[in-house]
Amino acid sequence: MVKDKTNLLAGFLPVTTVLILFLAKQLIANGVIEQNWQTVSAIQTAAFILPTVVACLLGRKMGKKVALPSRSINFRQLWFAIIGGVSVAFLAFWANFIVINHSGIATVSGKISVENIPWYAVFIINALIPAFAEELMFRGAMQSLLSEFGTSVSIITTAICFSIIHMDISNIAGSFIFGLFCGYLTYSFASLIPAFLVHLICNSCYLVMDFFIDTYEIFGLVPYFFVTNVFLFLLFGYLAFTSLEKLIVKGKVQKFKRSKPGNYIMTTLGSPGVVVMLLITIMSIAYNV
Repeated sequence: MVKDKTNLLAGFLPVTTVLILFLAKQLIANGVIEQNWQTVSAIQTAAFILPTVVACLLGRKMGKKVALPSRSINFRQLWFAIIGGVSVAFLAFWANFIVINHSGIATVSGKISVENIPWYAVFIINALIPAFAEELMFRGAMQSLLSEFGTSVSIITTAICFSIIHMDISNIAGSFIFGLFCGYLTYSFASLIPAFLVHLICNSCYLVMDFFIDTYEIFGLVPYFFVTNVFLFLLFGYLAFTSLEKLIVKGKVQKFKRSKPGNYIMTTLGSPGVVVMLLITIMSIAYNV
C-alpha cells in the first residue's frame, strides 16, 4: 500500500511540472504574463521547485520521508563526474543529431523561449536554472521516492520522465542518456552535487556547440567540428572509465539494489501521473501545442 502511494507521489512530480509550464505558456501567449528572461527564469524555477516541495510535504504525511541525497564527495568522485559529464554531453549530442536526421519528425519544443537577451541571461535560463531545479526534482525527489522499487528501476524511470518532460523530439534521446548518467552519479555517490555539476557542464557544452555550429557553418567547418566531437567523446570516455575503475576498486561506489522486472511497468504504465504526462507530451508534439 505504501509503495502504491509512493508511486503515485513520484508520478505527481513531472505531470505537475508539465501542467505548470503549459499554463504559463498559455498566459504568455494571451499577454497575461510579460515574456522576458526574468519571468521565464521564475517560471522555470517554480515549475520544478513547487512540485518538489509539495511532494516532500505529502511524503511526510504519508510516512514516506523524501530524503534528498546530500553526502559530501571527494576529489576523485568529483573528477569522475566532470570528465564523465563531458563525455556524456558529446554522446547526447550525437544521439540527438541521429534522431533529428533520421526520425523524419519536425522539431517541436514545449520550452518557453526568449529572444534577443544578453549572454548571461541565456546561461541562466538554459544552463544554471535547469541544473539546479531539474536535478532537485528528478534525481533528488523522484529518484528518492522510487528507490524502494530497486536501483535500476528508480534510475531508468526517472530518466524516462526527465527526457519526455522536455516535450522536444530532438532532445529526447540525449536527455535520456544524460538522465541515466546523472541518476547513476546520484545513487553511486549518495549526493546531488555531481548531478548538479554535470548538468551545468552538459548544458554549457550544448550552448558552446550551438554557437560554433551557427557561427562557422558558412565557412564549411562543421564536418571538422563533428570529427573533433567524436575524438573528444572517446578521450573523455576513456578517462571516465579509468577513473570509475579506480573508484570501484577502492569501494567508493554503492552497489545496486535488486529490481524486480514488474517494477518497471508499475512505475511507468502503473503510475497515473506518468501516463498523463506521456499523453500530454505526445499531444504537444503531435499538435504543436
